[in-house]
Amino acid sequence: MLNNIYSQFVYKRTNTSGKNSIALISYFIFSYVGIAVISLGAMKLELASHFGIETSKLQYILTLFSAAITVSVVTNKFFLQKFSLKKNLIFSSFAVILGTLGLTSVQNIVLFSIYITLAGLGIGLYTSFANFMIVNLYDDNRSAKLVVLHACYSACAVLTPVLAAFLINRGFSWVVVCRAFLLIVCVSMLLIFKNDFSAISYEIESERKTQKFKINGLDKKVYLSSLAIFLYTFFEAIVNYWIVEYLVLSGVESQISKLGISSFWIFMVVGRVVIANIMRYIRLENYIKTSSILAGFSLLALLFTDSLYLSFLCIGLSGMFSAALYPSILSFGTQGKKTVDPSVMTTIILSGSFGVIFCSPVSGALNEKFGVTAPIVSGIIAIFLVFFVIGGASTKRSRE
Repeated sequence: MLNNIYSQFVYKRTNTSGKNSIALISYFIFSYVGIAVISLGAMKLELASHFGIETSKLQYILTLFSAAITVSVVTNKFFLQKFSLKKNLIFSSFAVILGTLGLTSVQNIVLFSIYITLAGLGIGLYTSFANFMIVNLYDDNRSAKLVVLHACYSACAVLTPVLAAFLINRGFSWVVVCRAFLLIVCVSMLLIFKNDFSAISYEIESERKTQKFKINGLDKKVYLSSLAIFLYTFFEAIVNYWIVEYLVLSGVESQISKLGISSFWIFMVVGRVVIANIMRYIRLENYIKTSSILAGFSLLALLFTDSLYLSFLCIGLSGMFSAALYPSILSFGTQGKKTVDPSVMTTIILSGSFGVIFCSPVSGALNEKFGVTAPIVSGIIAIFLVFFVIGGASTKRSRE
C-alpha cells in the first residue's frame, strides 16, 4: 500500500512537472508571436523607408505574412497527425529563424516577400501549437490558463515597441532589432530539445478515437465564436498596424508615437492579469459582450481628442477592456469539451488568422482612399460587432 501511495505521488509530481515544462514552452513561443506581429507595426515606417515604398503599399506585402500564418493554421492538424509535436515545434522554430534572418538580409522587395512568408509559416505553427498545448493540458482552469498564455503575448507586445524605439534612437537599425528578438526563439528551441511531449501526443491519439467534428448544436457555437475571433483579430490588427501612423499624422513625433502601441499592450497586460484571477467568477459570454462594447467606445473616444495624454489613455483603455477577449472567445467556443480536437482549434484560430489577413488589404485600401482615420473606424465597427455575435451564440445555446 505504501509503495502504491509513493508511486502515485511520484507519478503525480512528475506529471505536473511535465505539464509545467510544456506550458513554459507554450508561453515562450507565443511570446515571440507577439514580438513578430507587433514589430511589423512598430517598425513599419522604417521598413517602408528601407524599401522606398509607401506604408499602404507595404501593408499589402504584409498580407503575405498573414496569409502564411493562415496556411500554417490550416495545415497544423496534418502535421500533428504525421509528425510528433516535438518535431513540429523544431521545424517551426527553424522556419522562424531562417525567415527572419532572410528578410533582414535583402534589399529586394520580392526576396523580402519570400522570407517574410517563410517566417509567417513558422509563426502560424507557433500560434496553433501554443494554444493547442494549453487547451489540452488543462480542463477546469482552461480559461485562466489561456488568459495567462495571452498575457505573455501582451507583455512582449508592450516591450517590443519600447525596445525598438530605444534601440533605433541609439543608432541601431531595424535589422539589428529584428535579429535581437530571435533570442527568445533560441531559448525556446533549447527547451523543446530538452523536454518530452508524449503526454500531449497521447491526448492527440485519444481525441482521434473519441471525438468527431460534427455539425450539431455545439458546433454552431464554435462557428459563431470563430466569427467573433475574426472580428476581434481584425480590431487588434488595426491597432497594431495603424495607431502609430495615426498618431504621427496627428502631430506626434515618430518614435514617441510607437509608445501608442505600448500603451495599448501595457493596459492589456494589466487587464489580463486581473481577468486571469477572477475569470472563474465571471460568465464568459457576459465578459465578452461587456468588454467588446467598452473597448469600442474607448477607441472611438480617440477620434475626438487632441491631447497626447488622452490619446494614449483612450488607446490603453481599448487594450484593457479587450484584454482577454481572444482567450475568452476561444474558451467559449470549446466549452463542454475535456479535450479538444485539432479540427475545432483549427476552425477558431483560422478565423483569427483570416481577420489579420483581411485587415491588411482592407485597411490599406481604406487608408489610400479616405486617410488613416478610416482604418481606425473599421476597427471600432469590428469590435462592436463582437457583442452581437456572442449575443447570438448565447441565444442559440439557451434555446437548445
